[in-house]
Amino acid sequence: MESAASGGAEIVTLGEDSQTNGRRMPLRLVIDPSLDSDLMREEIFGPVLPIVPYDTLEEAVSYIARNERPLGVYAFTQDEALKARLLSDTHSGGVTFNGCAFQAAQPNIGFGGSGLSGYGRHHGIEGFREFTNPRGVVDLDPDALALNIAPPYGDVATALLSAITGEGQ
Repeated sequence: MESAASGGAEIVTLGEDSQTNGRRMPLRLVIDPSLDSDLMREEIFGPVLPIVPYDTLEEAVSYIARNERPLGVYAFTQDEALKARLLSDTHSGGVTFNGCAFQAAQPNIGFGGSGLSGYGRHHGIEGFREFTNPRGVVDLDPDALALNIAPPYGDVATALLSAITGEGQ
């Protein structure tokens, strides 16, 4: 936040600093941070939300497309066409319309990143699949056709190949 503030960003604190020896802090909105500030180049863990203003939807979509995939895209709109455009023209770990970070709080949908914002999912069936390691097992019958045409090739494979190609008849 210091890098963003020194670059001219406005920092709005929502709530008060607690008396818990620095283990909790209030939400901080960082408005119009410099895009080369540490805040915009490093991964953020904590109640800090950079707000990057834009004038047109094209500018916002272009910004998202030019940079690393975000963990979340948040848009406040009731316009279904705008929602569809954001979904089709951006990539992110998740999306919340008319709120922030609610995709992370839904236990029935997978939560995670995309690209440098993270790989994998937790929550829901996606989380189960992510943190389990299914193992495929094949137990072939010794008399199965597959074994008869696998190397080393034998009489069955030669007869099949001859029947398919018409050679040797």
